[in-house]
Amino acid sequence: MKPEAIVKHGIISVKTFVYSMFQLIKTKEFWLYIVFGVLTTLVDWAVSFGLYSLWSGLIDEHTVFVHIADVIAWAAAVLFSFFANRGIVFKSEKKGMKNVLGELAEYAGGRLLTLGLQEAIIFVFFDWLGINEYIVKIGASVLVVIINFILCRFIFKKNGKETERGKI
Repeated sequence: MKPEAIVKHGIISVKTFVYSMFQLIKTKEFWLYIVFGVLTTLVDWAVSFGLYSLWSGLIDEHTVFVHIADVIAWAAAVLFSFFANRGIVFKSEKKGMKNVLGELAEYAGGRLLTLGLQEAIIFVFFDWLGINEYIVKIGASVLVVIINFILCRFIFKKNGKETERGKI
């Protein structure tokens, strides 16, 4: 392939991506996800920051308590966000305990991946580099929210199809 063709293909790909992003931000689903993403983040931060404060003396001596606090906060946030995303944002139509538990398992599995990413970021930037745990937590949260949105869109489907996006 000629260099000109590669550049042209790259420009077309970027334009397509930008167009897709503009289409996405026009949807009700996107804005609901943002609202409930913020609320989920607040649940996560409230629990983790509360535990950081409660365990401040322990954290000063043992950084493992930051990770324990984050796992507890993660569990609370995952439960909150699962029900919000399932019922309000993506409006899953799957019925029955077996289907709901299946979605929860898939959802929690995706969230485990992003928890691992978050903990790796905290390990590097807090444990190794000594950056403030609050700053690191906030920075990691931004990346996690973006990845979680992508994962949610794959998990909550209507009858095997992508969810309706509903223009606002």
